[in-house]
Amino acid sequence: MEKLFVATASATSCRKPRPRGESQWPILRVFGDVGERLGHGEECGNVEVPVFCSSLEGVSVHSVSSGGAHTLLLDGEGRVYAMGLNERGQLGLGTDEEFVATPTRVASLEGTRVRQVCAGRDHSAVLTRDGRVFAAGSNRKGKLGLGKGSPRSVSTFEPVSSLGGYEIDRIALGAMHMACVSSQGEVFTWGASDYGVLGHGMVKRFIFISSKDEWTPRKVMHFEESSIRVASISCGDTYTGCVDDSGGVHTWGQGSFWKLGHERDVDAWVPGRVAGLSYIKKLALGTTHSMALAHNGSVYVWGANQNGCLGTGRKGSSNLRVPQKLELDEDVVDISCGWKHSAAVTREGKLFTWGWGGSMGTSALYDSGGQLGHDNVFDYWEPTLCKPPAGGKGSTVADKVSCGFNHTSAIFSSV
Repeated sequence: MEKLFVATASATSCRKPRPRGESQWPILRVFGDVGERLGHGEECGNVEVPVFCSSLEGVSVHSVSSGGAHTLLLDGEGRVYAMGLNERGQLGLGTDEEFVATPTRVASLEGTRVRQVCAGRDHSAVLTRDGRVFAAGSNRKGKLGLGKGSPRSVSTFEPVSSLGGYEIDRIALGAMHMACVSSQGEVFTWGASDYGVLGHGMVKRFIFISSKDEWTPRKVMHFEESSIRVASISCGDTYTGCVDDSGGVHTWGQGSFWKLGHERDVDAWVPGRVAGLSYIKKLALGTTHSMALAHNGSVYVWGANQNGCLGTGRKGSSNLRVPQKLELDEDVVDISCGWKHSAAVTREGKLFTWGWGGSMGTSALYDSGGQLGHDNVFDYWEPTLCKPPAGGKGSTVADKVSCGFNHTSAIFSSV
């Protein structure tokens, strides 16, 4: 297994392996707003270029996930580390500390071999190698899936026991909901049901139409009824999407800004197919914009273009109602969406970022970003090559990327 340098993602590297004997020690590079979520220590402020997370020296980082204001990472042995904001217990460390400034091993998962970590707005989840799901953090509207009567927040990772009869293959977290896919291609969702984000349809009561919050995982029957087997799942802030085993894309939930790709900006209470997309292998959903990565390395974008997050180079009112191919000269192997910024890793190991740079005004007092890694807080309206990482040993190439609310994590490998 490849040992990596990291700055946010949960995907497998598509690059050819290096010959034996070459250095492959991992380095975590994280950049953006406020040091605690970046793992650079308590005295660290904004970081505007990718910087080596020195406290992870010697740790073989396998994957990373950036959330609202916290970060989770997974090492090659299946052990989980957490850092950042912990006000709802989302780090799963069992502590009441509001911030944890350096990567800290999650003791509640000791002895549990994990294969995927996922950070949401103020909650977290992990997937074990034997297909079990554990969750921690805010349990508002049942989004941890622990059932009615469970605490409002949980500071250690607890099992989502109602999934016990299923082997889960992938998990995803939104702002107020969670989703997962079983090894049989079934989709389960739970948490807040606003906008139809859970995909269970509408309930009509007298003249009102609504949906019901789910405190435990509930199967999305649309796929079973349509004989569709799902391969992967993704969550945006208030919408959900998946890729089926034929490479088709399906989305549902809040439809504002045309982020569902359904050619209209209305909510979808059940999954709908996104026309014009095929042979897709990964879907990335943000707050108001979406991206899809095809098997041939092409990237498609749609939704709101706030601060240039679509990367089309067009400023002003340039929202896209349907997916449009992003102009990049290189094949892409990984993608990620943040709040209003985006990132992509190419087959050659280059990291591109674009969108909101974090500037809130003309004074440095109001700057709260750096998540693009361009040594400033400006917006970028088209994909721009990220500055070479700072720190670490020797030359590195990017393998994976994960965008949080306003920070970015990327895994880099030595060459």
